[in-house]
Amino acid sequence: MANSADHDLGQRLGQLIQQSGDSAFEAGVVSRRLQAQLQDLLGADTALLHPLRDLLQRPAFRQLFSLSSQGHALNARDALLRDLAELYSPAVVGRLDAVLQGCLNLPATAASWPTASAFAAPAPMAAPPPTLVTIPSSQQGPSAIVIALLALLCGALVMALAGVLITNRSGSGTAPAPAAPTEAPQAATTAGQWQACVDYAANDGPPPQAGETWWPVVGSAEALQDARLHCRSDAFTNASGNTQVASFRDRATAAAFAQQLTSDQSHPHNFWVGDATVR
Repeated sequence: MANSADHDLGQRLGQLIQQSGDSAFEAGVVSRRLQAQLQDLLGADTALLHPLRDLLQRPAFRQLFSLSSQGHALNARDALLRDLAELYSPAVVGRLDAVLQGCLNLPATAASWPTASAFAAPAPMAAPPPTLVTIPSSQQGPSAIVIALLALLCGALVMALAGVLITNRSGSGTAPAPAAPTEAPQAATTAGQWQACVDYAANDGPPPQAGETWWPVVGSAEALQDARLHCRSDAFTNASGNTQVASFRDRATAAAFAQQLTSDQSHPHNFWVGDATVR
């Protein structure tokens, strides 16, 4: 998809947000209804589907529409792009930049985000030639041998120092390792489990008793495979067709778990508290 097509996509998305009014955002992020329309907006080009879902779930995206000054909106956009650059390639961030320009009704100018060539490492610095020392014939003898050895040692030290400088110079051109986004919560553990599922594992408690009321935490049907892989292997599809991840004895705990699970930036899914059931 060309830059102009990404800009048009952003304009259509911005129009949907404007038409939705206050209902465009839920809990600080774009509503599930608008997120479900992403597939229709993208059409056959789905390369931006996951990055766009990530973008729409960031509270910083909503802030772009609440700033009255265009200058403040541009500063907030640039900060949001810097956060996205820690997770995605320059090419993807450039396309997201065009989408944001369309959302904010800015002109479809050339991509302002650096391309991959901007991050290329500089050419290595050539090593200096070895130093040659000529010993006059009048100085030949034991002292001349000592001088020659010292000269060889000095030359070796110079070349070693040049090698270290070249290595450091080359290393400085590589992109830094991605850091955790400033607004993102804790991501999945090294074992691949979502952090919320680790934190709430101790809340399983004793088995359900007859007559108890339990509150389920559910997500969309598409979340089933990821939920089984990264949260609980016993996640299942309930009678409503939703993915049920866990259940809790009180609604407050279930709501806190659903909120932390939804805000985890390592997946694109939303989770909420379903209807209570009596065991």
